[in-house]
Amino acid sequence: MRRQAAIKEGRKRVMEPKKNWNKGVVALIVAVAVLASVVTTLLAVIFTSRDTVPKGYVPEGYISIDDAQALIAAATLPAGAMNMEFQEISDAEANQISNGADDLWDAYERNPMAGGSVEPRDWDRYASRIATEGMTNEEKTLYGRYDACCRKYLEMGVEGYRGGQSGNYFYYGSEVRFVDLGLSKDQAQSLFYWFKFNNPQYYFLRNAAASSATSMFPMMYERFANGSERTKTTNELFDKLDGWIESISSGGATDWQMELAANDLLCRKLDYDEKEPFYQSMYSAVLLERTVCAGYSETFCAMMNAVGVDAMVALNDIHAWNVVKMDDGNYYVVDVLWNENKENNDDPKRAYLNVGETTAKARDSGKAEHTFGVDLAAWAPALSQVDYVPTRYDTTGSDGDAVHLDPPQNLRVISDEDGIVGVAWDPVDGADQYTVELYTSDGKTLLMSKSFEKADVTVRLGSYTSLAVRVCAEVQKDGTSYPSGWSDFLTVTTKTGSAEPTPTPTSGVTLDAPKHITITKDEPEAFRFSWDEVEGAEQYQIVVFKDKAYTETWVSSFRTSASMGYTKLVPGATYYYGVRAVKTVDGEEYYSDWTYFSHKTPENAAQVTPTPGVTLDAPKRITVIKDEPEATGFSWDEVEGADQYEFMLFKDAEHTETWVGGFREEASGSFKKLTPNTTYYYGIRAVKTVDGEKYYSDWTYFSHKTPKETAKSSS
Repeated sequence: MRRQAAIKEGRKRVMEPKKNWNKGVVALIVAVAVLASVVTTLLAVIFTSRDTVPKGYVPEGYISIDDAQALIAAATLPAGAMNMEFQEISDAEANQISNGADDLWDAYERNPMAGGSVEPRDWDRYASRIATEGMTNEEKTLYGRYDACCRKYLEMGVEGYRGGQSGNYFYYGSEVRFVDLGLSKDQAQSLFYWFKFNNPQYYFLRNAAASSATSMFPMMYERFANGSERTKTTNELFDKLDGWIESISSGGATDWQMELAANDLLCRKLDYDEKEPFYQSMYSAVLLERTVCAGYSETFCAMMNAVGVDAMVALNDIHAWNVVKMDDGNYYVVDVLWNENKENNDDPKRAYLNVGETTAKARDSGKAEHTFGVDLAAWAPALSQVDYVPTRYDTTGSDGDAVHLDPPQNLRVISDEDGIVGVAWDPVDGADQYTVELYTSDGKTLLMSKSFEKADVTVRLGSYTSLAVRVCAEVQKDGTSYPSGWSDFLTVTTKTGSAEPTPTPTSGVTLDAPKHITITKDEPEAFRFSWDEVEGAEQYQIVVFKDKAYTETWVSSFRTSASMGYTKLVPGATYYYGVRAVKTVDGEEYYSDWTYFSHKTPENAAQVTPTPGVTLDAPKRITVIKDEPEATGFSWDEVEGADQYEFMLFKDAEHTETWVGGFREEASGSFKKLTPNTTYYYGIRAVKTVDGEKYYSDWTYFSHKTPKETAKSSS
């Protein structure tokens, strides 16, 4: 069968004919960090609702990120191990597979009992309900087609179609068309990748599918292609899984208690085994109890959704973990595998149970284990920046005299002026005040959090033309604040904008700007500074900006002391800071002018340099091969000696912090889901692997501005 060598956006590898392909696609190497010491409690870094912090920042009195990493046993797979593999087929080959699968269905319908019977179950209960929230209508339709196709093979004992050449056979499901929905093959492939992991009930699916110009064909493990074998396995697997689910949900347990019980059960029962051939299927976790990160996360996803807790599988090319939606309406990171106590399975950890994005990424290595793959990021929900704090109800099942409020409804724009938009919502019965949060338009970066007594607010867009707004209601009782859940996001836009998204001082309330910035710690990865205390100030706002014009906020924190420090910075990188004094009068916050400054971290004298004899030229002659409002692609000259290329999208013009990207075997790559008329910053470097060690060329940096959107794209 003809194969086409095409690498798609760092996640897909076209299958080449190999014997015993199922037994060894890649050689798995896992680096497991040994626990440095035994601890009973890992303190969480907890911030107020308005705080966001840069990667690695730790306030005084809390455990450092370095200490946290020494306490957590991390297990991740080699680059590419979690990728989906797509077999490129011609239209003629697609017709052959489609007709062959149809013939098998005809045979099954003539003798359905030949394949055995599957005990009826509510199969939807195991699937992620939140995986489709970020999809377009066309994507949701194709997602449903994948589900309908796989459901038939789950419920019935039909044979999978066997196709291929001698010694190189594969097993296919029925045809799923995408071309009629206006979706590209790349989109269909990305969606199947997402679908496979967030529907763990389809355990028989491999991380593979065949794709023609018009259709997709899911592929299954050879062991489960036999109808009678699959029905037998299905009954056995879900009998055992349902037993686990019942054990964590008995006795009126709260969502948090069931989540904790599922974490502990899986940590105790499962062993990490990268050599298990079904390691990317829930089958390996439930029936064999030997698996890797995919098995842990798929099983946790199935268990949580079955008990009514919304959860999904998150992944990139080296790791899989979970995202859970808690009762506060926010999304948090859960990593059951990283909670496993390698020294004592009877003592599972909770360090990665409902942590915010800041904590999760700060504890990551340079591999960015908890960053969504580039082709999946469009469907990823916006994560909470802070850790979840269990409530009294979570831990006890009772909140005593707590007051319950409904989330604000009917968020709407009531006025639109030059850079200023009025937003209102329906008043919530019993609410004393409302907390309003402003995010970037994608809902992923918190810009401001402030409380108001009225059910309306003036939003100052500043340098932004679009912001996302959400609101929660609060009531005070006996000195305790009881918040409602958050409203849905409302995107507000205006044609122009000039004011900052924060209040400015009014007459009678004045504060001097902070003076005499003093550097108290200056290391390649750590920076601390202080300033003179400002008379009348109650606290200070410290902001790290994305650019030297100080126009776009990266992270923001509030401090009562006149000092601030950051860790895990990039050596030799320039950062841009702002400090201003804050005073609260009658519930209203007033600000001084900003004091802006920049600082470049020292170079790291111990930076790794290429080993003598392993040198690579930096990529040259960058050429634009795709230039659309929401998608950009590039090619470059091949570098002599390179095995592959690392292609990254950076967050800033100084190329100090990576956003998304990955490795490519061809001298080309592209990014999708971009914003029209926006400048993006890229970097490419050549890579060569020698004796398992990667060596890199210098980076080639460049920027490119996407075109303006002239018409809504169908893709």
